[in-house]
Amino acid sequence: MSFNAGVDPGRAWELNVYADNALLLKRQIEAGAGSVGRQWRLVRIDLSAYAGQTVQLRLYQRVLIANRTAGNAYWQAVKVE
Repeated sequence: MSFNAGVDPGRAWELNVYADNALLLKRQIEAGAGSVGRQWRLVRIDLSAYAGQTVQLRLYQRVLIANRTAGNAYWQAVKVE
């Protein structure tokens, strides 16, 4: 699985990705205050353990991050291969 996760300048949010109820990824997506425009981060997750199975994929945005200004989550180019 791959996708781009976006964040606005000076903002941060936490990305959590699950396959069924298994947490596959927990990552802070952030951009420095000096950034110009929305910043994109490429995220890749190996789903080979689920090959041939039907699973529910969930992408969560958590905005309550200590010592950070919460931001919106943006997604683009989501691919499951």
